[in-house]
Amino acid sequence: MTGKVQNQCLNPQFWVRFRSFPSFLLQKYKQVSFELKPFQKSKTTPHHPLGMRLEKGFTLIEVMIVVFIIALISAVILPSISNYFKVSIESSAREMSSVIREAYQSSVVTGKVYRVVYDFEKKEYWVEAGPPTLLLATEDSQKKAERKRKLKANDEDAEKESRFEMDKTVTRKKKSLPIGVKFLKIQTQRAGGAVEDGRAYTHFFPHGLAEQALIQLQDSSQHQVSLWISPILGKTTLYEGLKTLEEVVHGKKE
Repeated sequence: MTGKVQNQCLNPQFWVRFRSFPSFLLQKYKQVSFELKPFQKSKTTPHHPLGMRLEKGFTLIEVMIVVFIIALISAVILPSISNYFKVSIESSAREMSSVIREAYQSSVVTGKVYRVVYDFEKKEYWVEAGPPTLLLATEDSQKKAERKRKLKANDEDAEKESRFEMDKTVTRKKKSLPIGVKFLKIQTQRAGGAVEDGRAYTHFFPHGLAEQALIQLQDSSQHQVSLWISPILGKTTLYEGLKTLEEVVHGKKE
C-alpha cells in the first residue's frame, strides 16, 4: 500500500465512515464485474481515416438507369397526352358542326332566321332564333351593337334588347369548349375580316342558305383545326391546321 492509503487507514474517521456504510451495498459492490471488450470496426459502415462517417451514394450506372427509365416514360406518355388533346379539339369541332347543322335545319323548318353565337371570352357557343323578317346586320351595325353590349351592366340586359332569343330546342344551355380549347379566329362574309375577340355570329336563313364562315380552334398544345360552313345547305367541313376563307373557297393562301 502507498503512503497515502496507509494514512487513510490510520485515520479513525475513515473506519467510522466505513462501518456506517451499509453492508448489503458492500456485498453488491463486490459482485459487480466489469468486462472490457476490444473496439471492433463495423463491417457495414465504413469510416473515414479522420473519423468522419461516409454515406454511400449512387453509382454512375444507377444514375444512367434512372435517366433511361425517365426517357422511356416520356417517350410513351407524352405522345399519348398530345394525342388526347388532339382528339379533344377534333371532337369539340365535330360537336359544333352538329349544332350548326341543327340550326340550319331548324331555320328551314320554322321559317325563322337562326344564328350561332360564339363568345371568345367565355369560350361558349349557343343557338338563337329571330323573326322571319329580320334583316341581316351589316358590319357597321354589328360593331355598334357590340359596343352597346359592352356598355351594359351584364349580358342579360343586352340580350333582352336583341330580337334574337336563345332557342332551347337546339341548345338547351350554352355549350362550353373543353378545357384548353379556345376560339382563335372566326371569319364570315358579312364581317369581312377575322373576328378575334368579343362575339361572332353565323346566320342561317329560311330559304335554305347559310352565311359562309370559317371557325378556327386551338388548344393548349397548339393543335389547330378549321371548320368551314358552306353557304349551300349549311354543310360543314373540318380541316387540319389553320385555313382562311380565301384558301378554302378559291384555293389560294393569303
